[in-house]
Amino acid sequence: MLLERSNAGFVLATPIGLLLAALLAMWSATQLDGERARTVLVWSRALRWAVVGVVAAWAILSMVGIRPLDDPSPPETGSLGFLPVAIPGIVLYGLAAIRYLKLARCRGSQLALAVASAWVLLGEALVTVTLAQNWRATWWEWHLLMLVAFGLVAWTSSRLPEPERFGDLYLDEVAGATREISVLFADLGGFTTFAESHASDDVHAMLNAYFDVIVPAVVAEGGRIDRYIGDAVMVTFNVSSYQPDHARRAARGALALQHAAASVARAHPEWPRFRVGLNSGPATVGMLGGGGERDYTVVGDTVNLAARFQVLAPPGGVVVGAGTLHAVPGLGATPLGTVSVKGRRQPVAAWLLESADQS
Repeated sequence: MLLERSNAGFVLATPIGLLLAALLAMWSATQLDGERARTVLVWSRALRWAVVGVVAAWAILSMVGIRPLDDPSPPETGSLGFLPVAIPGIVLYGLAAIRYLKLARCRGSQLALAVASAWVLLGEALVTVTLAQNWRATWWEWHLLMLVAFGLVAWTSSRLPEPERFGDLYLDEVAGATREISVLFADLGGFTTFAESHASDDVHAMLNAYFDVIVPAVVAEGGRIDRYIGDAVMVTFNVSSYQPDHARRAARGALALQHAAASVARAHPEWPRFRVGLNSGPATVGMLGGGGERDYTVVGDTVNLAARFQVLAPPGGVVVGAGTLHAVPGLGATPLGTVSVKGRRQPVAAWLLESADQS
């Protein structure tokens, strides 16, 4: 439809694409620990665009007719010329499938099993597209195999709970490990009293008006909405992405949240105001839950203290702990002294956050 006759660019596109996918499949099944894993996270967006760029460049060169993709007599499928593409691709798909099958057996993961099955199907598609002869009735088989492979993963993932539905594929240190994080709790002070004297529709409208502005404020700083708890929201940093400056991001996000909430409150002076607690430190990150309902969340003393600091904060204010203060040089904060918090035997130091700019 686009060219008068076929050329090497169109004939080789699918087998080369399947080989590239096999390389990525094997890479996804490789244990990338420490600095290598962080490098992939940092460059993940660039890597995705690189794949898109390769595909787009191949298409353009094929249609324009640039050598060697303009060759009008490419190798015939089923010939020995395709063996350098077929053999390494099939081996890589096989190794990736084996590793995902081990993961599925270890974690009882339906998603890992579906991905392993997809690698097998794509390996079969590579066999068909490179080794089957065009004139045979099965020439279309690789289209169907690729469609089933992608559809199987999509169908399986769609049946899993929405929060972190791909959590079963995480590395062990990501799926459940202790790391340094920052946690932010925001709660409306006086919400119960307001709800008692207003219709539920008015309460619902008030919450949506606030959340519409405060959520983008913290997400813009890299925050991840962990959960909504009635009139409260819990936000985490350095959990689902690598953020070495998570404490500063969280401090900026907390102040941005209050700034955004204040703009809403000015138009509705009778509405309650947010109080924010923020803390940084070690916490366990991983999947939590049972009965088929699980969330990717954080637990630990760092999280509990952030919730307690929120209770101490004045309406419109942000209270931070020592972990955040020490992690962010130049953080502008007023000391509140040592305070007693519910559930802890020893008092803790707290500060009222004023700015997150370096001095």
